[in-house]
Amino acid sequence: MIEKALRNLREKLNLCRTLVSLEKSLDNKLFAEFVALIRLSYMKKQMQMKNLDRYYTITGLLDKLGVIARLKHPCRKLRVGEIPEKQRQLYIDLEIPPPVPP
Repeated sequence: MIEKALRNLREKLNLCRTLVSLEKSLDNKLFAEFVALIRLSYMKKQMQMKNLDRYYTITGLLDKLGVIARLKHPCRKLRVGEIPEKQRQLYIDLEIPPPVPP
């Protein structure tokens, strides 16, 4: 089950291939994967505590949270698209602040 989760995470982060030209690039990729695994572990724990695992798989939840539009124009401030109430509630349940412009 852990290997399946790692495989899914690597696909989402494009970490399937560790072939890089510099050792520093490999270090950066591995660090990004490590941070993502910590975040994923936290989300799974929150899912279990809030009984969200009855309704979502971790992949389904990530897909549900990953559809917020962010628009960046070089001469303007960052704009974040509208977050539906159901999606906002998922962020609240997971105790993760919803995305807002900086």
